[in-house]
Amino acid sequence: ERYNGVIVADGVGLGKTYIGGELLREAIEDRRQRALLIAPAALRDGPWQTFQNRFQLYFERISYEQLADERQLGGEHPNLLNKPDEYALVVVDEAQAFRNPSTRRALALRRLLQGDPPKHLVLLSATPVNNSLWDLYYLLSYFAGHDAVFADRGVRSLRERFQEAVARDPYDLRP
Repeated sequence: ERYNGVIVADGVGLGKTYIGGELLREAIEDRRQRALLIAPAALRDGPWQTFQNRFQLYFERISYEQLADERQLGGEHPNLLNKPDEYALVVVDEAQAFRNPSTRRALALRRLLQGDPPKHLVLLSATPVNNSLWDLYYLLSYFAGHDAVFADRGVRSLRERFQEAVARDPYDLRP
């Protein structure tokens, strides 16, 4: 709530879909808000469609490619049924696919998240760190807002904290 976003990171098969599903249900049924799910096409048409049908929840489901090609976000085709500002919650499954900030899909997601009121973002990932800790930094940047967002928690600069962490020897880490 405080940061308008969260990363749900846990191992494969440990319930990220159920957590994302419950957050979708709360937005749709309890708060009567529009929600959007962004997922790989196979998950969009498989587990998420099954989930949607089983619990009879209405939310839009689009693939990464549909997001990147959405006309309202700079693409060429109308893939969203609503205007971007109408979504209160955006859930991204397999969010590690958005770790590179310069891809078309990442730019489209940033455009989608703009606007007022701010959208809540839920990023689901079993592997939020693939290549380096910077993967996690870029995922956080979708909702962190600014570099000093965690200053009240002792992190004056998120970028500096990640630079320090990346510079550390991973074989010499202590709690």
